[in-house]
Amino acid sequence: MKNKLKQRLKVKSMQIGFTLLGLNAFACGKSSKSDKQDSQASVANANLIFDESLSTSLTADIGKDLNSLRTWYNDKNVDSINNLKKILNLNEISGPILESWFYDRIQYVISYKTNVKFSYAYAVDRELVNFDIKLRSSPNIVAANLSAGLIEQVKDKTVEDRDAVFLHINGLKKQLLSAHKGVMMIGAGYEIDHEEAKKIPIVNSIRHIAAMLHEARHSDGNVKSKTLGMSHVQCPASKGEELEGQYACDNSWNGPYNVGAYVSEGLAAQCSAGCTENEKLILSFVILDLKSRILVENKAANYWDATPEKSLPTLGIDGFTTFEN
Repeated sequence: MKNKLKQRLKVKSMQIGFTLLGLNAFACGKSSKSDKQDSQASVANANLIFDESLSTSLTADIGKDLNSLRTWYNDKNVDSINNLKKILNLNEISGPILESWFYDRIQYVISYKTNVKFSYAYAVDRELVNFDIKLRSSPNIVAANLSAGLIEQVKDKTVEDRDAVFLHINGLKKQLLSAHKGVMMIGAGYEIDHEEAKKIPIVNSIRHIAAMLHEARHSDGNVKSKTLGMSHVQCPASKGEELEGQYACDNSWNGPYNVGAYVSEGLAAQCSAGCTENEKLILSFVILDLKSRILVENKAANYWDATPEKSLPTLGIDGFTTFEN
């Protein structure tokens, strides 16, 4: 038992495999603020659990960004809509459908500024081992999804016979049953936009929405098909010095970058009247950058299996002995 516990207390040295999305921070014109937007922010709060370390104003901006999906309109670009239908395996595309698609995959929102605590549970020995993940974020990271890496650590019985993983949030321990209903980190890029702009600009809002739906895609996939997390691959030299060797490209046509690209295209119509020509140009560059990271053609063989991993069983932990890492 002592040797087993000693091994478990080494958990902090393990690499939790999660994917970061980097997008350059662009400046653009400001969107108008309204009472309607403020009321919509509360809808996101009802669907998401925000870590208390995130400021109220920042969580309100996240809510406004997500709820602006309801204004989706892209009926003129039939090809774009059909591509997104196929990528997401949806029969229809609309704002409420995309909003629901996101909330099916993300439940917890945390800040990169805090050391987030988790616990692995071992049912046979009735033990919990707490450990911290020291998050980090560069200014170009808008968001990141931690879910798939944590679930994979429980599913992989070749390392340890773990039975569950719990997120410590707002004084509670919440079991992560699958990568769906997962954990998203808000990065420095989102916060920089918030602090500098105060009112989220239209183009930045579109970028944020695309980034968050990109991250939601990382909650898809499964162990059997080796697609859990819909992970990125290293970019080849042809993508330039900044991207070469970075895990910032996709080998799948239905991966996170294409999700972000086609969502951005669909929301670009919001800029038709409310943005300057320079802002429209910036948005077009954002979309081109996202699409440039796709390394494969639009063929059936290049669609990864996005079927979600089967949920773990619920585990009660009353009476478990807790060990601090």
